[in-house]
Amino acid sequence: MIQQQVLQLLEKEAPKLVGIETREVCGMILQHNPKRAVSSGAKVDSASIAKRPCFLCKDNRPAGQGSVVWNDDFEILVNPFPILEGHLTIPLRRHEPQRLMSYLNDMADLAKALPKFILFYNGAKCGASAPDHMHFQAVYAGQTPMENGKRTPSQKRMKKFGSISELRTYIEYWQDENYEQMINLFCKYNEVEDSYTFYLFERRKHRPCIYDIGVMISPGALDMAGILVIPQLEIFKGITHGIVTRIFDEV
Repeated sequence: MIQQQVLQLLEKEAPKLVGIETREVCGMILQHNPKRAVSSGAKVDSASIAKRPCFLCKDNRPAGQGSVVWNDDFEILVNPFPILEGHLTIPLRRHEPQRLMSYLNDMADLAKALPKFILFYNGAKCGASAPDHMHFQAVYAGQTPMENGKRTPSQKRMKKFGSISELRTYIEYWQDENYEQMINLFCKYNEVEDSYTFYLFERRKHRPCIYDIGVMISPGALDMAGILVIPQLEIFKGITHGIVTRIFDEV
């Protein structure tokens, strides 16, 4: 069973969530996580991406990094800089740009194969630090305010869907075939009810204006789900309800 292989991989390779502080503001969990500075500060413009090797391609990964192959097309890796427990990165085994719709069924199938986890997708222009390489991520289910029914400022434009066909119809109605709209998406499979829940966030922009003055807040899917990752300690300590609300009004 694929899930058991993944759990064994996590037991062997998962880094400890150390050096992390949390506090709650307006229903959201603020997380000071200095190791996420690389991801939050990643340059995702076309010129910068063209200059660097793709860190999700197998030849460029750390030597000895373990993986579990799923469905021949995807490889499941332990995220070396986790945000939550059980943080996985799941890249396509060939180098293709981050585009969801061709792999939406794979996302649902993998969520069914990993019922202890919730899968998520960061759009190429709203959270993916490797927009040039198709990938999903996952964490153990039940860790986010979104899943636990807490209302947060990040959920103002969240939509829930109970079937993949309903979700696909909605996305395709708004999406140009040559341009992927800015979205973050979660997929959870409930094995007791044999059902899915999809959480869709439609985005306006990747980063808030305060990013340009040195505030390293770069919302991706987990931030939209209520885990606001803040690498800088002084920002973590000083951020207020009003600032959090404005950030999510903007993005």
